[in-house]
Amino acid sequence: MFRPGQGNGAEPRRAARRLALQFTALTVVLLSLAGMVVYYLAATGAEGALQDRLESAAELNNPRDAPLDIFLAVYDRGRVSVSRDMPEGLPVESSLAAVAAGGGEVQETVEASGTTFRVLTRTDGRDVVQAAIDTSETRAQLLRRRLGTGSTEGGPAERVVPVQEFVESGLEDIIADAQVLTGILEDLLESADPRRAGPPEPVDLSAAARKGAEAFGPTLSGHGLRLLLDVPETPVRVRAGAAAVQRIVTALLANASDYARSTVWVQVSARGGEGVLRVSDDGPGLMKAQVSTL
Repeated sequence: MFRPGQGNGAEPRRAARRLALQFTALTVVLLSLAGMVVYYLAATGAEGALQDRLESAAELNNPRDAPLDIFLAVYDRGRVSVSRDMPEGLPVESSLAAVAAGGGEVQETVEASGTTFRVLTRTDGRDVVQAAIDTSETRAQLLRRRLGTGSTEGGPAERVVPVQEFVESGLEDIIADAQVLTGILEDLLESADPRRAGPPEPVDLSAAARKGAEAFGPTLSGHGLRLLLDVPETPVRVRAGAAAVQRIVTALLANASDYARSTVWVQVSARGGEGVLRVSDDGPGLMKAQVSTL
């Protein structure tokens, strides 16, 4: 790396960090909006499904035919038959009487036994049928099914990535990518800075390898890859440009993360007065025909 002028070294790093933070913030906002849209669509679908179940239940004319989570009352020529274990406060007798007198369909929300019920009262031939559903429980079940955290009735559990898990996973990937992006931006800004003229200086290959491995660690883990670091504790110094060395480490690790099958190795050693940096992986490698063109 060329020797920087005094007081100017921090400017490229600050600019790189600002750009990386802005990119991260924008992506977090977009992911949050996506989560809100998914939840809104699921909630809207749950509301529609609840209404469909309520209307289907109101087509029944025998309380014994109603599912366990739906309470049914049927008014037939002065007699009212109701579901077993009907909550206190149901049925809504005033609505039954109003519909029986020709008042038309009545849909309402009723508090009964400390629970909120959606109640639909309508005529079915000569009978008046009233169906009531516990809205809180039904909505929760439907939302869990749509967001992948519940199970179908009488069937195996469904598994779809929940919104919260999706967002958290996305945020982890963003943070890892932002760290890599910050390093790349710093390197680009430093290499383009005309004030960084000067002779090569001592650079610790071990420190450069650790810095690159730390930045790429989350990315490699996200791809299901192991990172093995074989770097001596003592410095392995070479005369070079620090930014150039870091760019080399970044480029080699980026290439390895794209082609490795399971493992990436980073090794630093001293040999005959020289420092050796080796980044290898267990990917397919180059074809023999390609080697001669390099």
